[in-house]
Amino acid sequence: MRTPDLQYFKRGWFTVPAVQLTRDNINAVFEWADSKPFIEPDKSCSGLTVFEPTGRNKANFGDWIYRTPSGDFRAREDAEFRNLFQPADQDVMDVRPYPPEVSGA
Repeated sequence: MRTPDLQYFKRGWFTVPAVQLTRDNINAVFEWADSKPFIEPDKSCSGLTVFEPTGRNKANFGDWIYRTPSGDFRAREDAEFRNLFQPADQDVMDVRPYPPEVSGA
């Protein structure tokens, strides 16, 4: 499986991996987000169908797809995504739904 070039964003206490959908990265995002191409009536591909917990959501080119701490994928338009999330301060390699356990002495 190809992984797209992910960026990391914060909202409150959690950090999410995200990618902005483009025509150049659609194949890698398609595999990473377990989605499917959105095919228009004229047979052109205009984005991806992202399967969210509440149902299907279309991600157009330019939209962001991110993985929540619980493992679900979500799609948001660029302006909405940038309003909700801020770039993470550092490169985050491990995104977990809960803080890692701290071993006792």
